Amino acid sequence: KLNGASSILVYFQNVRGLRTKFHLLYENLSYSQYDILVFNETWLSNDINSAELQLFDYNIYRKDRSSDTSSFSRAVRKIFASTVLSANNNIEQLFVKIETNNNKFILSTVYFPPRSAHEKYLEFAEGVENLYEEYPEYKICILGDFNFSNCWWANDGFFLTCCLGWSSTK
Repeated sequence: KLNGASSILVYFQNVRGLRTKFHLLYENLSYSQYDILVFNETWLSNDINSAELQLFDYNIYRKDRSSDTSSFSRAVRKIFASTVLSANNNIEQLFVKIETNNNKFILSTVYFPPRSAHEKYLEFAEGVENLYEEYPEYKICILGDFNFSNCWWANDGFFLTCCLGWSSTK
């Protein structure tokens, strides 16, 4: 729930190849009326039309690679106003600005390949900070696959925190 108003249901999954799993997707989606669908590692490419996903009640936003790796998709119910925001092309990310009757938020999807240089993470954080400054009335939600290999998780009872140990070698 945002602003204590009506709930927005979000479905997020790292699908590791969506082309062969359409039937599973439709089965999972049949159990609930999700407002937003987010998929990482879809492995979709430009040769697959968004209409083939058969998500007719949704606006589809994709960022595909030319190869069969990574890429991700986002689907937002057409009842919400939504727009893609421009982002740094050096990072596999997609930002969509979404407005409902009661809420304004930016939903980010990001993918970092394993062993990404820490500069990429800093670049992403700077991009999020810039969005926060440009759209101060919007909440920002970040979803994705960060592939943190040197992460120690700490739970203080209120927050789950990832403490990173960066290596000086690349």
